[in-house]
Amino acid sequence: MHELTESDILEAWGRGLGQSRIEQALALIAAADVERSFAQLASLPIGRRDTLLLDLRQRLFGPTCDCVVACQACGEALEITFGLDEIRAPPAAPPAVLAVEVDGGVVHARLPNSYDLLAARACGDRTSARLCLLGRCLDADPRGLPPETVEVIAAHMAAADPQANVEIMLECLGCRCEWPAPFDIAAFLWAEVDAWARRTLREVHMLARAYGWREADVLALTAQRRQIYLDMLADE
Repeated sequence: MHELTESDILEAWGRGLGQSRIEQALALIAAADVERSFAQLASLPIGRRDTLLLDLRQRLFGPTCDCVVACQACGEALEITFGLDEIRAPPAAPPAVLAVEVDGGVVHARLPNSYDLLAARACGDRTSARLCLLGRCLDADPRGLPPETVEVIAAHMAAADPQANVEIMLECLGCRCEWPAPFDIAAFLWAEVDAWARRTLREVHMLARAYGWREADVLALTAQRRQIYLDMLADE
């Protein structure tokens, strides 16, 4: 990954506006990983894609995450903090093809990628989306397999790519409810980049209007110098 400038991040953010979460994640990765094409990045297993997103998040905003989650039982807002290393799966090279023994036979499967998620997203309901995803990844039609067999195959696929399914155990101090909460690094990082981009563009707007600078002039300043100029404008 090459060193990102603020202009690079703003360009990636602009490309992702109005797109799906999957496309937004790929836009962010593509800005940092210039050695691989968009098609190559979209073809990565989801766990590998999310590892790149974790790496990018650490470079942009640091190794610690702060977020607010509503308790699923009482609705109380919980403030949680965790490190990225706590949600990283052990590094491993997932197999290109899984061979799952079921019902006296073998079903071969590959791990889902972003193209598969985009296809499943276009389905009308959760069941159809799941069948679409499995149908793209298996060498057999999942609609012709017993439900128990499908569950076994899905479990093997999840175990082979643990970074794709991250959960954080939470406990509400108010009602003592405990539950595993899914953590989506793609959605989390995009929300952070979106907030940063809108804040940065507001700073550009204010300084450009006050001093007649171009966007490139403002972005060339360090965040500290920009803030000093903004403070002086606020004091006028």
